[in-house]
Amino acid sequence: MSLERDIGTLMAGMDALRDELRAHIEHEERWQAGLDDRLKTKFEDHSKRLRALERWRAWILGALAALAGAWAVIKAVIIGRTP
Repeated sequence: MSLERDIGTLMAGMDALRDELRAHIEHEERWQAGLDDRLKTKFEDHSKRLRALERWRAWILGALAALAGAWAVIKAVIIGRTP
């Protein structure tokens, strides 16, 4: 009788451990899903920022190219007028 009671106690303890392990695994899965969402959000945010920086860089390079072209035309006109 004592052996059966001890086995029952051990089985109850094993069931409790199994339930705790399942709860821990479910918690980890929820945390991982949340982490995936947070990383996706950060990636999208950084991607938007990078695109904005690329647009600014293209605009600045275009403006510099236009200024360089205008400067070349001004130099050609000034040099062309002086014999």
